[in-house]
Amino acid sequence: MNKEKLYRLRGPLMEEIHKAESLFNDCSGYRARACLDGSFPSYSTLKYFAMPRSIRTILKKTIDNIDENIETYFLKFNEGDSLPMVQGPESSFYRAESTVLSGYAKLIIDGKETKVSPGDTIHLDMRLSHSVTPDPECLFLVELKVIKEFLDD
Repeated sequence: MNKEKLYRLRGPLMEEIHKAESLFNDCSGYRARACLDGSFPSYSTLKYFAMPRSIRTILKKTIDNIDENIETYFLKFNEGDSLPMVQGPESSFYRAESTVLSGYAKLIIDGKETKVSPGDTIHLDMRLSHSVTPDPECLFLVELKVIKEFLDD
């Protein structure tokens, strides 16, 4: 991701995301996979191919090689939403690059706590346990990518 371009285009991007609010899909309760403690996460997503063209156009200007991503989406947390501790299977072959667009959050990744704010990018091997405790209105741009070592095998 080109952070300089993202920073420059953040205002127009946030304006377009606000217009597309109704396109976000709720991913809580029965629609979500249970977390390690048996609870369910609550958040909303807007996947790349469901985004209006105006948002996709901005993202293509900020994400290098966007077509190489397995998936690109916005992950939004509203008041009371969270992602309790989850962990992908040992056979997971992807990693997430998540950039905070707005709000603040506390992440715990493989037992290590990190606080993030707008502009921060987190690189996460999905095989590691992780949780997100966000402030209200926290928004991430998530890019799922194949872990290169799996491509070399």
